[in-house]
Amino acid sequence: MHGLADGFLSFALACLRVQADHPVEPTPEAEADPDAPWIRPLELLALGRRDEAARALRRLPESPRDLLLEARLCLAARAALDDRPAMARIHADLLPASAELAGAGSGLLTLGPVARHPGDLCTATGRPDRAREHYRRALEPAHRAAAPHWAAAARSALEGSANG
Repeated sequence: MHGLADGFLSFALACLRVQADHPVEPTPEAEADPDAPWIRPLELLALGRRDEAARALRRLPESPRDLLLEARLCLAARAALDDRPAMARIHADLLPASAELAGAGSGLLTLGPVARHPGDLCTATGRPDRAREHYRRALEPAHRAAAPHWAAAARSALEGSANG
């Protein structure tokens, strides 16, 4: 699988930090990670370098079509929350996998329900009705995975979108 021979720790740690709603702090190992292009925009945002993060996001290569595709797209979605063209592109790319757990097919990591991320993109673009649809869709894989923390996050986002 892409990335495993040359390093994976930075990508896995970035996924954990995103799940916990923490900034993705730069690490020395990240540059050697084959998935560095998907980590870099988040690192730049953590450093307060928004313009550079936007440029890094626009330069993202096409993701390998492997079992980590959705996880990479979810990292990009988190970084794209100020870039409407990127949000629209990533939203469209995530839709086919909205009933899945991002990265779970790899057996290595997951970012939780994919649907949560298009929901966040819809919230950021002022489409609360669409956001609620995604957040409701995120509940099913959370329950299927017996992950109450993902279900709670989806319910919290759903309630927030109803009040926003």
